[in-house]
Amino acid sequence: MAITDLNILQSSDAGSMVRLVTDAIANGWQPMGYLRITNGTQKDFYQTMYKGANVDVNPYQAIIANNQQLTVKNSAGTMQATGTVAISQSAVTAVTIPATTALVNNTQALNIPVTTGLAISLGTATRTVTLTVSGGVVTAASIS
Repeated sequence: MAITDLNILQSSDAGSMVRLVTDAIANGWQPMGYLRITNGTQKDFYQTMYKGANVDVNPYQAIIANNQQLTVKNSAGTMQATGTVAISQSAVTAVTIPATTALVNNTQALNIPVTTGLAISLGTATRTVTLTVSGGVVTAASIS
């Protein structure tokens, strides 16, 4: 929900301004920003008030919470896992994927034990390789 109404309160007396703000809050208004005080021959007090939600974000932004779950996908969108977001000082610092999911880079050399099945064939053959992942690391491969 966006901001639906905006009002600027003004008073030349601090006590009167306190009452105006208190009454406005009681009627569903919320203060926006700081109380402004002019330094002329007479002090004037100004307070911006609004109704609605002051959490509008641009279409390319989102609000996300620490430890919130989100879907993490590969670049083709064909593989996905649920990650947990870590936030520190208003910045996303990491997205942790489950221990049963591993990140593997192209051309990355993996030293993993291979179990069962024919690993070498004459000519070109297509084999199914089933990976086992534990602790976020590929720990074994089964070729069938």
